[in-house]
Amino acid sequence: MNTLLLIFALLDLLLLAWTFRTARPVCSRLWLLRLMLFGMCYDNFVQYIGSGFIEAGWYEGANVGRFLLHAAV
Repeated sequence: MNTLLLIFALLDLLLLAWTFRTARPVCSRLWLLRLMLFGMCYDNFVQYIGSGFIEAGWYEGANVGRFLLHAAV
C-alpha cells in the first residue's frame, strides 16, 4: 500500500509539473487544478511516510496541512 501511495504522489507531481508547460494564458481554473494537484501530492506523500515516522513529533505538524487541505476542499 505504501508503494502505491508513493506512485500516486509522484504521478500527481508529474501532472503538476506538466501544467506549467502550457503556452496558453493562465486562468484561475488552471491555478485551481495546480492547487488540487499539489494537495493530492502532499496528502499521498505524508501518508506514505507515515508508517516510518508516525511517532516523530514533526509528523503531527505535517498532518495539520493535510487536514486543513481536506477541510478547505
